[in-house]
Amino acid sequence: MDTPTFASINSEYDRQIAKMYKLDRRYSDLLAKHERVWDTEDEYSDKGARIKERQELKEEALYQRLLEMAEALPSRELKNFDAQYKAIHGYESYAMPYAYYGIN
Repeated sequence: MDTPTFASINSEYDRQIAKMYKLDRRYSDLLAKHERVWDTEDEYSDKGARIKERQELKEEALYQRLLEMAEALPSRELKNFDAQYKAIHGYESYAMPYAYYGIN
């Protein structure tokens, strides 16, 4: 699948928007990969606990990068990005901190 092109409101943010999209998709893929592990592993065993801990560390590190990237953008660019993202994928991007901070 080709990477969709997102049109930013201000072309100054084109590269940041493209990077944020790629990172968001990596995060989404990582979550899906981690979910598949539990098809064969017992989450409540000792081994499962170690796996879960490693997964959470990886997810947190990637999510923090996403938030930092999103927080560097103006809210209008985030809203614009999210609208385009929803049109393509049918759900909100993981990179949308304004949903948690009440930026409308």
